[in-house]
Amino acid sequence: MTVEVLAEHPLANFREDVKLAPTLGLPPGWLSWGTVAVGVVAAFLLAGLAGLAGMVALGLLRKSRLPFGPWLVVGALLGVLVGGEVAGWFQASSLGAR
Repeated sequence: MTVEVLAEHPLANFREDVKLAPTLGLPPGWLSWGTVAVGVVAAFLLAGLAGLAGMVALGLLRKSRLPFGPWLVVGALLGVLVGGEVAGWFQASSLGAR
């Protein structure tokens, strides 16, 4: 019965994402704060684009629930691979070359 109650809870899907986030934050965090920022922003942008594509192509509603974990993984990977360069570019373009 407890499993059924937890499965019906509105936030049941997102508990696993909360457990996944600190583990995925370790590799980018080891490199720099810029890689963490790039990874998080990339995860949210990619998830948003996937949601919009789902709304257009599949007819999903605004209230439809999509898993965020895969986008966290892709964002962390992008942060590790290109995060330093993107963060350096952003810092140079927004704050001026130093």
